[in-house]
Amino acid sequence: MDGTKERRGGRLSSALFDQTLPCPGKTASKSSITLTFIGGSNAFGEALPPHFQFSTTAKTVERQQLNATVQDHFKHVLGQWGLSDGPEWMPVTVGMNEKGGMDADEFEKYIKNSIVPLYSDTAADKPGQRVLIKVDSGPGRMNFEMLARLRNLGFYLYPGVPNTTSVSQETDQNYGMWNY
Repeated sequence: MDGTKERRGGRLSSALFDQTLPCPGKTASKSSITLTFIGGSNAFGEALPPHFQFSTTAKTVERQQLNATVQDHFKHVLGQWGLSDGPEWMPVTVGMNEKGGMDADEFEKYIKNSIVPLYSDTAADKPGQRVLIKVDSGPGRMNFEMLARLRNLGFYLYPGVPNTTSVSQETDQNYGMWNY
């Protein structure tokens, strides 16, 4: 998240600074703890509920812990998505693994538990009801068993070209400062 080359990530971090002062160096993380943030939007510009992937040293799911006060800072997201009963507030989702990144298992859990429920009322493998999920490249994107299960539900996964997320930034038009 801090833009250093030592860790995975996309864009450089944003930093506030005084332009009258010299920039002595690049900021760097002083911690070995990493996390991955996943955000996105649908074609209508509705924000998808964010997902945070934390690192953990726990060897079993039962031993994984997250400070309960962290959730006090998470905001729910209001959206219609593919829900037939009208707009609904959906929570931020959280995952954990050793590196705090999206491996194949965590990616499949994210799609199954965070994305599919948003369209469960309307998605089907029929014309006019299919849902295209455009994602970056990475582990698990070509998991044929997962792709088959998703297709049966009406979800088609479309992975992007490797290592181009920070270049194409095609969904950035839905984010940023609003000028009124």
